[in-house]
Amino acid sequence: HRRRATPTSVWSSVSTTAGSCGSATSASSGGSASTHAHRGRRADGAELRVVHRDVSPANVLVGFDGNVRIIDFGIAQAAHRVGGDVAGAVLRGKFGYMSPEMVRGLPLDRRSDVFALGIVLHELLSGRRLFTGPTELAVMEKVRTAQVPPPSQANPSVPSALDAIVLRALAREPGDRFPWASELREALRPWARRLGRAPRQKLAAQMADWFPAELREEEERRTR
Repeated sequence: HRRRATPTSVWSSVSTTAGSCGSATSASSGGSASTHAHRGRRADGAELRVVHRDVSPANVLVGFDGNVRIIDFGIAQAAHRVGGDVAGAVLRGKFGYMSPEMVRGLPLDRRSDVFALGIVLHELLSGRRLFTGPTELAVMEKVRTAQVPPPSQANPSVPSALDAIVLRALAREPGDRFPWASELREALRPWARRLGRAPRQKLAAQMADWFPAELREEEERRTR
């Protein structure tokens, strides 16, 4: 949010979220794409069905090269480790970025991460937190009901067609959401390309504009 509670441009918002849908799972290991985490298989061919469980702005990094990475898979779980669907009975992660099924203690799958990506996109577009409350219990109740206003309510520059994409990602029932993060990414790609410049190049240029001092420090560090 560029360190202040203001909406990020529609283009930057969708480019960052689209990048998150296909981003590296670990900045340190250069891991596979987040979509691969959902679709990946073990050596024996069995599906991993990894669920990140903690997708939030703090774990979405945009580099000066324009690449978007999702980090911190510390509480991620794979179905083969827990005997079937990923368990949701133990609440882990940030309450304001949980899915309704996580709050309800139901089994989780990749669509829980899609919901969290929808929260991040909504907040980028609106410039404000989506699920807030005076207590953690109040926040979880808002997540559980998932009564979400369109981001255009806070930011009139958001087109209605983009509202529809965000609200589908934030549907209360997993079956009403995009079934894969990759499908959310494909829905956002046309918006990211509207300015005619490669999304990664433009994100890199915007990062340089937003954080010139940090970029200089990074360049100096690399030349030492």
